Parts: sequence; structure tokens; C-alpha cells
Amino acid sequence: MPDVQPAPLYSDITDAPPGGQVLWRTCADGVRIRVGVWPGGRRGTVLIFTGRSEYIEKYGPTIGRLLSGGYSVVICDWRGQGLSDRPHGKPNLGHVERFRDYQLDIAEMLAVAALMGLPKTHFLLAHSMGGSVALRGFAEGLKVSKAVFTAPFWDVKMSAALKLGASLISGLAPSVGMTDRRTPTTPLRSYIENAPYQGNLLTNDEATYRWLQRQVAEHPDLSIGGPSLGWLGAALTEMRHFRAIDPPLPPCLCFLGGNENIVSAKAVYDRMQDWPDGELVGIRRAQHEILMETPDVLTEVWSKIFAFLAG
Repeated sequence: MPDVQPAPLYSDITDAPPGGQVLWRTCADGVRIRVGVWPGGRRGTVLIFTGRSEYIEKYGPTIGRLLSGGYSVVICDWRGQGLSDRPHGKPNLGHVERFRDYQLDIAEMLAVAALMGLPKTHFLLAHSMGGSVALRGFAEGLKVSKAVFTAPFWDVKMSAALKLGASLISGLAPSVGMTDRRTPTTPLRSYIENAPYQGNLLTNDEATYRWLQRQVAEHPDLSIGGPSLGWLGAALTEMRHFRAIDPPLPPCLCFLGGNENIVSAKAVYDRMQDWPDGELVGIRRAQHEILMETPDVLTEVWSKIFAFLAG
């Protein structure tokens, strides 16, 4: 089987079901990424598009839920994060030159799914930044039967004044050779390493938060810090791009927490209002990490996800 080389998986902190394979794949532009495959489900294959700064191990319980529901899974570490290639000499920097480059990573996910003989009916589960990667994918021909979004990153959550300043700074960065500089005021290490549980912006479930902290404490090579000016500029460009076009859209179920403080809730409301076959579900008790929330939230969310996928 060509270009299938084993890659590491930190099973001590993953909490994923057995039977998965994690592989290195080299993208068309030479960037090496890590792709995980959990086969066995016959109802279809779920592509998991993770958020910024995330990695395969963080989705172990989510993979387990999908397998228990009868679905195979493919997931990757996006370029610039997890164990995939990062900017040379700046391993803590969250960086990408163009959001469009993530489409090269998707191509490898799909190639691995085909090589492994996974079911050809594809579904999508996209969280945060994965939501913007998905919109570009739909515009460029990605075909899925149905899509599920959790707290999709369809615009930056900041004031108009701050957004203007961010646009100016990130727009000037290429001309002065600073696209690989960390965005001012963002941390050198990941949010989960810096923020205590009390008052965190991710989840109300303390056990899950402690588990996420243990992941990066025991395997710091999974962690990245704040985004680069290049990443910020690319994100702002992507948001403007998708305000101007309407890609072909699959049936969609979208979840948004009532205590969302990471992505723009307004952007989610606006886009879902115009989604031809889409449903927006507000989870009043939830924060940003809806799939890593308290047990009562997870019971409600997964019940709706499985009903939607099977319906």
C-alpha cells in the first residue's frame, strides 16, 4: 500500500477505542501530516475536522461515540499543529500561509479512507476552525451526505475596532516579513496550559478539562501557542471570502453553546439563517467545546447527532 507509514499515537492519554491506525501522509506540497483511521462502522465514514491547536488524541472519546453508532472515522492533525509539520524553528507557533492549504490535508484524509476501504458514504463532523475549512472544502468539491458543526469558526469574535486593527497589522505583515511572528497578546503556550479550570472558556466539565491539561502536560509536543500574524491574516481573508460566495451546502446540523466566547455567535446565526437545509441547535448550558461538555449535554447532543445522521 503506497505512502502508508505508521505514525505515533499517544494511547496513554487518548481514551480511544482499539483498532485504530495512525499514519504519516505527505501532502501535494511536501508537508507531512498525521492521519488517524478507525474502521469498522458500516453506516458510513465520518470525517472529523478539528479546531485550531487540536490533535487526534483530543478526540478519542468522540471517535468512540461514532464507532458505537456504527460509523468509521478519519481524522488528521492539520498542518502546523499536533504532530504534523510545523514552521521550521518555531514549533510553538500556530501558523499557516493560506487557509486554502488545509484542503491539501483533506485530500490526504480522503486518500487514506479510500486506501483503507472505508464506506464511501461520507459525513462530516467539524469543530471551530474545522467549520471554516469545511466551507472552503464544499466550494472546492468536497462531497458529504450530511454535515454536523459544533461552534463553527465563521468569523472572529472581536469588536469592530479590534478587527480593523488586526486586519491592518496582519495585512502589513507579509510586506515586512513578519507573517511567522506570533500575534501580539497571544500566549506562547496553549490556552489549556495557561488557564485554570475556574473561569475557563472551553467546558463546564472539570474532569474533561483536567484530562485535556494532562494531555499537553505529558506530551507537550502536541501543544501549540497563539496564532501567527500569517494565520490571523489568512483567517480574516477567508471570512471575507465566504461572505461573498455561497458554496454548495449539504444538509446540516449545527450546535452553538449559550456561553460561547471563542467564535462569533452572530456569524453562526447569520449563516445558519441562510442554510437551505440546516438546523441550528442552541445548547444553553454549553461553552465552546460542546463535544467535551458535561454528561447531560453530551447525552442531548449525541442523541440529536445520531438521529440526524440516520434520518
